[in-house]
Amino acid sequence: MRVVMVACVEPQSNRPSGIATYVENILEGLVGHDVDATLVGCGDVNGVDVPYSFISVSKDTGITSAGFLARLMSRASSLEIPHDAIIHTHKPDDAIPFLLSSRASPNVVTLHGSHARNVLQNWGQLIGSAYGLAERYSLRRSDRVVSVSMANKEFYADKYPWLREKLVFVPQGVDTGVFTPIDMARARSSFGFSTEEPIVLFAGRFEKEKRLGLLIDAFRELSAMKPKARLVLVGKGREEEAIRSLVARRGVENVTFRGPVSRKEMPLMLNCADVFALLSIHEGLPLAVLEALSCGVPVVATPVGDLPLLVRKGITGRLVSDLDPKPIAKLMREVMDNRSAYSDGCRQVALERSWDVVVRRMVQIYEEVQHAGS
Repeated sequence: MRVVMVACVEPQSNRPSGIATYVENILEGLVGHDVDATLVGCGDVNGVDVPYSFISVSKDTGITSAGFLARLMSRASSLEIPHDAIIHTHKPDDAIPFLLSSRASPNVVTLHGSHARNVLQNWGQLIGSAYGLAERYSLRRSDRVVSVSMANKEFYADKYPWLREKLVFVPQGVDTGVFTPIDMARARSSFGFSTEEPIVLFAGRFEKEKRLGLLIDAFRELSAMKPKARLVLVGKGREEEAIRSLVARRGVENVTFRGPVSRKEMPLMLNCADVFALLSIHEGLPLAVLEALSCGVPVVATPVGDLPLLVRKGITGRLVSDLDPKPIAKLMREVMDNRSAYSDGCRQVALERSWDVVVRRMVQIYEEVQHAGS
């Protein structure tokens, strides 16, 4: 079996990216299942020995999604891809260059979110409508469509009822060998944190949908109960200055803006935390939550996307039912006071979504698609 992954990612990139992590782990897992795997992406291997083949359509590692699609449109028909290969793209529009070519290969598309909705929100009605048409064309022509989120699967099934028969759910995976419980004292010493301070951790993009303002207010309430508590914010984004300003106006102490943390350092960072907090307006299946659970760290989160499947009362954390800062603070206190009792449950939920489980399901889907086309 031959599988060609198509995604605007660079092999072995150390930059945090949910799609890049997904693609990289699927590729490495496929090689372990004796699948001939290739990545069509951007950048270069930079001397790193990767177990799969690599075709670069652009050496520019900062290329935009639109730029990557343009390169695919110009090169799809000339890429050295076997005609019997399964082409697996990670955005609906990235499949179009291959669908328009004379290539008759089986086609799989993975949905990592509601792409058309995101384009509409970010670029307006005209571009959003055009993208919607492209998405519909791509999904109609695809042999199988995979959603990494159950909530997103239901969204697309309602949006396109004709898609239901070929739409499947395969969850985001987590590397349970890398993201594993580590001695908290050792983890905290790596970042200069005290073992005496309870730590609430957020890791992600500093964007409006993450509701970091609400997290700041909830942490201020928590600080009244636990004066030594510390909030650690990992990441960056357009809202960073607004959040820093809010912290100053509220007079909230013990807030650390850590900036982005590399994939190599992230397991240590997660193991610093007593609780991982995510109060988003909307989510699919956030990788950061899976990684926290895999490290044995309980989670307090809003009940959006697939989070109700992961955050289970008394097992992996608590879901927020009231957006008032005081009850959120009480939930964070309750969870961090019982962190050790949550650890085993968190780890078990993560093991159910290990990359080995996810890759075996993907291989099964490839076999089904290949059999249907034969």
